[in-house]
Amino acid sequence: MLRRTFPALVIAVILYSSCSKDAIAPKYDFTVPSGCVVNSVRYSPDIKLIIGKKCAYSGCHFPGESNYDFTQYAVVAERIRSGRFTERIFLPASHPLHMPVGTDMDPCDFAKLMTWINNGFPEN
Repeated sequence: MLRRTFPALVIAVILYSSCSKDAIAPKYDFTVPSGCVVNSVRYSPDIKLIIGKKCAYSGCHFPGESNYDFTQYAVVAERIRSGRFTERIFLPASHPLHMPVGTDMDPCDFAKLMTWINNGFPEN
């Protein structure tokens, strides 16, 4: 009896733990600079403006000019869900895959962006 029950129990535990892990979005640690207000960050206008300034401009993540059109909320949200968005902005500025290209973000803009992501990146 134990030989039949144990494998089924192991499989059930693995399936349960993998499903519950997928449901939990990661939270990212960052520092909010003094004087930077992040408690009322919203996609429009705050985040949309930051992304437009640092990502969605001609020559980068702009319609028809790259793989990802960051002028569209759905595209940004998909890249955040995949983990690629945050992976790229946490790379050192000297890394060839770092975003935004060749520079660090303004610390307050970065804190706003990360707060919005940690809050589930709502489109509001």
